[in-house]
Amino acid sequence: MKNLKKKRGFTVVELVIVIAVIGVLSAILIPTFSSLIGESKAKALQLSLRNSYSAYAGAEVQESDFVAESAARLSTKSTAHLAQGDEVWSLNSSTGAWVKSTVASAEEGAKYTLVSNEPYNGYSVYSYTA
Repeated sequence: MKNLKKKRGFTVVELVIVIAVIGVLSAILIPTFSSLIGESKAKALQLSLRNSYSAYAGAEVQESDFVAESAARLSTKSTAHLAQGDEVWSLNSSTGAWVKSTVASAEEGAKYTLVSNEPYNGYSVYSYTA
């Protein structure tokens, strides 16, 4: 009879099974975490916009050129008027969320007037006249 040594380690089949289980778990979890990261970035942007407007409102509440939240528009630009293609954020009164849009034309851009002297949290406040 042969003298059998005690086996140590894992067989190839066991290693393949472990790798397959890890692959299946990764395939399930990675898309889930990716969507959560996207949602958290969107919520962080909404919070940043809300804080920017709150900073503006706190500083300008006693000034005559104060613009109410429902009429305020926020942009990363700080020029007297916006130009075609500039991004602008406005508050959706039904959802309470800030919605991004783009200035469609130069004529529309002239309807946005800068009311804050310096950006708050990276955003300048504009009033919009229809």
